[in-house]
Amino acid sequence: MVRRAYLIVFFFCIFLSFLPFLLRETHFPTDDLGRHITNGRVFLEGNTHILFQNVYSYTHTEYPFLNHHWLTGVVYAILDRQWGLPSLYLLNSVLLLCSYLFTMLHVRTKSDRILTLLFSIPIFMLFSYRPTIRPEVFGYFFLAYMTFRWSLVRKEQYWSWTESIFYSILMILWVNLHISFILGVFVLSMMMIDHRENLRNNKSHLLRFLLPMMVTILNPSTLLGMIYPLKMFFNYGYPIAENMTPFFMMQVQFDLRLFFAILLLIVAVVCLFFTAFQKNVARLSDWITVCTASIFLFFSVRYLPVFAILALPILAGWISRIPRIRFFAQQMRSFPYVFYAICMVVVMLFTTAIGFGVVSPSVAWWHVNLQQNPDQFVCINTFLEHHRTGAIFNDFDVGGFLDYTIFPEHRVFVDNRPDAFPARFFTEEYIPMQENEEKWAQALEKYRFQTIIFSTNDMTPWARTFLFHRLQDPEWEVLCSDQHLTIFLRSAEK
Repeated sequence: MVRRAYLIVFFFCIFLSFLPFLLRETHFPTDDLGRHITNGRVFLEGNTHILFQNVYSYTHTEYPFLNHHWLTGVVYAILDRQWGLPSLYLLNSVLLLCSYLFTMLHVRTKSDRILTLLFSIPIFMLFSYRPTIRPEVFGYFFLAYMTFRWSLVRKEQYWSWTESIFYSILMILWVNLHISFILGVFVLSMMMIDHRENLRNNKSHLLRFLLPMMVTILNPSTLLGMIYPLKMFFNYGYPIAENMTPFFMMQVQFDLRLFFAILLLIVAVVCLFFTAFQKNVARLSDWITVCTASIFLFFSVRYLPVFAILALPILAGWISRIPRIRFFAQQMRSFPYVFYAICMVVVMLFTTAIGFGVVSPSVAWWHVNLQQNPDQFVCINTFLEHHRTGAIFNDFDVGGFLDYTIFPEHRVFVDNRPDAFPARFFTEEYIPMQENEEKWAQALEKYRFQTIIFSTNDMTPWARTFLFHRLQDPEWEVLCSDQHLTIFLRSAEK
């Protein structure tokens, strides 16, 4: 009874610690949420072209595009229409909290309560790096559940049809909610490695594992959607922050969460090195999982939560087998539960301090606003009130916001989906026309732009150069400029 009470206290502390991140105000001008809602709204209106074409852009409308999170857009659109933005916050919070708790339970199955408590902080730190409302949160939830479930059933040598059908339903949902379904296929593959002895002698057992993988073909793009995760990033012609390495992002701005990620990555590499040369220390599936998650994290900060879910529970298990760590944990078991309660409070205070802006002011919880901030829409509403016609030139960052606010009356030059445009479009047209005035003059002649809409906070060197030149250009006049957007009108049309 006492143990259960302290578990409740622990989960409550974690919930309070997560609040500053879960309720962070959505910045519509640069976040993707508006476009996801529009995706769902357009689909529910019967426009299925949203699944296969870049319908928002006038530059590459016919460009073949695979909308790999269309079902998330439908969910967001329905919730937003029925209950507004708070319902999206609630959904996002529940999924993130459940993902965190499944990960912590996974850690507990592999180590004792001391290491579970210690690992709660770094896992929290990695989860808090991407708390905004995104389709990938469904991926975190499914992945955390599958890995936790994997830890419970891995010792069983029999996989029932009921289990196979359940995972098949889960994978059908996942493949239509987010492209991260490939991680579910990876976990199923690791399960097969654990059951490889039984699979050799039981073909029916093999089919039960293969069924959840094969049903991922049940998406609007069928086979292409099934293999899309393997080819998506080959068409990325534009660099975005979430695809940068943690080492690069640390050079841009120090972030304690990235510091933890790099430290844990080093620990993972050391553990991989030592376990590779010792028999009966690490399962093959565990070694491959940690290695894969480490590679993901090494190349991109977008995988911080994925690394936490896949690698940290296994690392906790490996570390708990170190003799000195095991001896220390045994000594700690004699401590009273009050000690653990104090530790929980310390964890909560530490993580809540992060939410108050100690790590990064952008995540401070005093920015909480569960409704749309009207200040973010002032400039775009000013533009709409002027009833401007003609082509719009916009930057990458605000593309999704314009999809949300001005479609279908206006279409964008580009939006924040690198895979929805040819890579050469960014390297040969979009970036050069901002860096070079001669290229800009050629683009102006080609598209006859009448309006320019840019994020005021676009820090790319080409955007800063372009805005500087337009402010000096008598052909363009500022219609509206604030901390979110800067809008120019062509003087001849004003």
